[in-house]
Amino acid sequence: MKLPSLFAVLLALAPSHAAFAQLAPPNAKGVAFGHLHFSTQDPAAFRNFWVAFGGTSTPNLDLDLVQLPGVYLVTFQRDQIAPMDDETTPIVTFKVRNLSESIANWIGRSLVVERGAMPGQAYVYAPGATRIEILEDKSIAAPLQFYRVHLVTPAPKDTQAWYAKVFGGKPVKQGTLDALEFPGGYVTFGLAKAPVQPTRGHRLDHWGFEVQHLEAFMKNLEASGIAIDRPYRVRRPGEARTALGYVVDPWGTAIEMTEYLAPDTH
Repeated sequence: MKLPSLFAVLLALAPSHAAFAQLAPPNAKGVAFGHLHFSTQDPAAFRNFWVAFGGTSTPNLDLDLVQLPGVYLVTFQRDQIAPMDDETTPIVTFKVRNLSESIANWIGRSLVVERGAMPGQAYVYAPGATRIEILEDKSIAAPLQFYRVHLVTPAPKDTQAWYAKVFGGKPVKQGTLDALEFPGGYVTFGLAKAPVQPTRGHRLDHWGFEVQHLEAFMKNLEASGIAIDRPYRVRRPGEARTALGYVVDPWGTAIEMTEYLAPDTH
């Protein structure tokens, strides 16, 4: 069917990268926060949790995506899963504009919620006793938005420097924590108080960035001495343009880089 001329013009003027139309615009390195990828014994229950939490189901072929402001949630099935507590990324956080209203809404949707130890803090539990931190911030534009992943390692400053070098995050402070600001969210860095495990095989198996011109980006990483864990590939050649690749940071955090993660809306 022929597109109306005005719509065709709007499409021509829109960014060519569909995922960035639904995620934050990228930084100078072409990077924005992309997704959190959880392991679960029951993908349908996990997807239903994220929809009840406030997301929108936006599948991309066989990718089970739920979109929330600033990030996509992805799940895959796994029978044996280690908890998040002892991995390098033990905390993911969302912000809400009104905590009391959000809690009432979640309880009304049969989600398990508990108040945190600090004012303006709460936790919502996804299936498998997966604890999601919530912080109230009355200044945010949306009622709910992604805020951060929190990394713990024996060397937080070195970890921050590695991520800034590889992905171009802007060094900032978030409270007392060193952090990197990326379009769409933050990575905060803390000192591990006990041995931590690589993310793979844990509840939060990996997380990632959406990257423009991913193939060239990964070639540049390799040329600069960054080890590529899984090379660039188009996920379903001939069927979808979604591309991906992986690096693992020196402390064991698996980072997936994607291009065109979002469903093609054309």
